[in-house]
Amino acid sequence: MSGIIRQVIDLIKSKFAGTVEGTIKDKNGEPIENAVVMINNKRTYTNQKGEYEIEVESGTYDIEVSSFEHLPSKKAVAVERFSAKFVNFELEESDGKVIRNWNDLNKIRDYLDEKFTIVKDLDEETKGYSTYFGTEDTDSENATIKRWEPIGDSRDSFTGEIHGNQKEVEGLIINRSGEENVGLFAVNDGEIRNLRVKGASVTGLGGQTNGTGIISGVNTGTIYNVDVEGNVTGAKINTGGVVGRNDGQIDEVHFIGSIDGIKRVGGIVGQNYGRIVNVESENNITADDGVAGGIVGYNRGEVKGGNIDTTINSGDGKVGGVIGENKNGEIAELDVDVSTLTI
Repeated sequence: MSGIIRQVIDLIKSKFAGTVEGTIKDKNGEPIENAVVMINNKRTYTNQKGEYEIEVESGTYDIEVSSFEHLPSKKAVAVERFSAKFVNFELEESDGKVIRNWNDLNKIRDYLDEKFTIVKDLDEETKGYSTYFGTEDTDSENATIKRWEPIGDSRDSFTGEIHGNQKEVEGLIINRSGEENVGLFAVNDGEIRNLRVKGASVTGLGGQTNGTGIISGVNTGTIYNVDVEGNVTGAKINTGGVVGRNDGQIDEVHFIGSIDGIKRVGGIVGQNYGRIVNVESENNITADDGVAGGIVGYNRGEVKGGNIDTTINSGDGKVGGVIGENKNGEIAELDVDVSTLTI
């Protein structure tokens, strides 16, 4: 369709359009600035007075409103041509901040000790994805790949709470092969729960007290009821499907995917000094220098309860369906199906 024809169609539609406008405030009557208003795939933002206005064709629509510090809300509206509909919203403050898009997810690094609730699925079509993923100057020989920066670090870790709300985060790509703590979080010392991560690809370096995993390089906090699907590559030691090194607790976690590392490679965790209970993993593991297991590569902690279906290819010894090497750790109540174990 030519540009001229498209302009004519848009002009005709505008002649039959109406407007929806209103004010968005909190429970105290204070206007909410920069709230997102969505109608029929059109987006606008409120001004300093909490006001918005958006033009749509005649019809019946849902208006969806969201704000970083408030719970989202939805109302139906019937729009007639040549007329204006006034729809006001009063938003309830959330227990912490809300995550609606990739930009909100990135803001966690500015509020490391606070609570967050994910209220929408995130994928490649979600606002902000192209800011953190993909390529720049794709027509140039010197194209650069955009890289997600893991949240927190060993000196200033995440200590807050993430309530995934059973939402999906899809398309996470992290390529930081020269960095030691790599994952969605570099170091988690808080609580992450009820989260679904799909189609992730994570590459990191790892190290003796560091690691590479889709959720976190190092976990000293709690990860509960999290499903993870993707691929992980570690250039040194401590590479896991979910966490590189665990000194905290991992409970009710499920991983599907492949893990490719050098040493201390695990389907859930590369190196464990903490507690891992009730996990499931369907994985394909490659460990060039051995110490690889369907759940944990190297274990000094507790591993209890789980179902594992694993294929492990290793260039050295100390390989097991559950644990590659166990150093005085506790292991119990596990159901393991080892498809292939190659040394």
